[in-house]
Order: sequence, then C-alpha cells, then structure tokens
Amino acid sequence: MRATLLNTEVLRRDDFFATAQGGVELHREAMKRYFTAYKKELTTPLSLGGEQLSFLHLFRRQAERLAHTFMDNTQYEPFELPC
Repeated sequence: MRATLLNTEVLRRDDFFATAQGGVELHREAMKRYFTAYKKELTTPLSLGGEQLSFLHLFRRQAERLAHTFMDNTQYEPFELPC
C-alpha cells in the first residue's frame, strides 16, 4: 500500500487537513477510501515459504506462536518476511 495510495491518487493532497493541535487528518470520504485499500492489502495473498498467505493469516499465526511460547515456555520464533 505504502505510497501507492498517493501515486494512484486514491488519496490526494486535498484529502488531508491540519488540526488545531498541529496534526494532520483525513477527511471522512478519504478515510473510507483508505480503509477500503487497507482491507484489500490485509487480505491479498503473498508468497511465504511456499504458501500463499494474507497478512490477516500471518497475524493469526503470530498470535498463536506467541501464545504457545507463553504456555509451553519455549523460544519465540517470529515470521520473517522477504524484503
């Protein structure tokens, strides 16, 4: 997703506004477009160790590994994504 949302003009400069506290936020309609793209990114399969997995599946597996680490008192083995 990264800069793609800007490069493909899913989000544009006028979708952002400055807050009184000095921050930057998205207008409501732009936020809807962002979350649609975010959901697509989370559910798009990627190849990892010969499997096609989405980030949602990877998050679940990470949580399961962490739970097993605590329950079985074993060393935690994180996933490593290829660069």
